[in-house]
Amino acid sequence: MIVTRGKPPGATLAAALILGDGPTDEALVEAVASHYNHSKALAIPEAPTRETGLTKALERAWYIIAKLGITRILLVIDREHLPQNKSRLEREMRRAGLHATSIEAPHPRLLIARAETNPPHTRRATILIAAMGEDPPSVEADIAKLIEETHGDKVEPTKKNIRKRLKSHGLTLKQLAEKATRQQLEQALPHLTRALKTLATQDPQTT
Repeated sequence: MIVTRGKPPGATLAAALILGDGPTDEALVEAVASHYNHSKALAIPEAPTRETGLTKALERAWYIIAKLGITRILLVIDREHLPQNKSRLEREMRRAGLHATSIEAPHPRLLIARAETNPPHTRRATILIAAMGEDPPSVEADIAKLIEETHGDKVEPTKKNIRKRLKSHGLTLKQLAEKATRQQLEQALPHLTRALKTLATQDPQTT
């Protein structure tokens, strides 16, 4: 899959993409997605707010569903921003104008929420939430795991240490994920790759 901003040119829309950590998440998701179904795209739509955090991400989800008519969303966000239980997540969704009809967890760090937007813009949608990071609960933990899988290096999961280690291998984050095998990606990022595989095989998203 390709990652685009706005309407995907010449590709079938798989889902809208919401990123919690800006450029880092975008580089990682773009590179990992390139390993799956090249005929589909993840689109990052223009939305009124670009602030980070779960509440703002869910508000963007409401806008994309209710106003843009896109009813399949992949939300990539650091695990530290996610509530520890489903009832708290449901409350956060309600604050953003989304009523959760079900929340499933096919992986400990992947949630699939089926939701409806509140009237007058009532639409049903599916939101896949990939929670990045185990310990610490941020994307840096996942990047460190990917470095270990691809190069056998153990690296402290901080931005500074990761930048230093990638530089020592002559790689950017995007290049690291692009050069990884699918097996290495699925070992290091099982939550994200499972979400991408789901989107890669589903029927096209329509608006």
